[in-house]
Amino acid sequence: MRPARTARRAMEQLNVPFRMHGRIAGKALDCVGLTSHAAEVPVPSDYQLRGDFERRILTFMNRHEFALCDGGAAIRPGDILLVKTGPNQLHFMVSAENGLVHAHAGLRRVVLMPRPCPWPILRHWKDRRI
Repeated sequence: MRPARTARRAMEQLNVPFRMHGRIAGKALDCVGLTSHAAEVPVPSDYQLRGDFERRILTFMNRHEFALCDGGAAIRPGDILLVKTGPNQLHFMVSAENGLVHAHAGLRRVVLMPRPCPWPILRHWKDRRI
């Protein structure tokens, strides 16, 4: 199934070095590159995660067949989260069986973080592709 594949593809990138605008799986990733690789969707060429870009992110995710969940939905492996890590700072995470996979700028690598998420979850998507 697609969600299990997304979670597995994210987990395969653990310990890959963090690099801003990193797009090469196995070599260098940021949170957008990791999410793009795991979910097998293209990276938009005009994205930014600083500032008020939430509407553009919502449009992009909807176009690629991700269903926006309400705030009470359970987070399952393969789900994509958009979190707020600081003032005007958005960050993507991919849910896996044992936690949340993300490209951690401070640790300089892709890591698995245990739940619960320490940051406010702004958006939560489930993959509705077959």
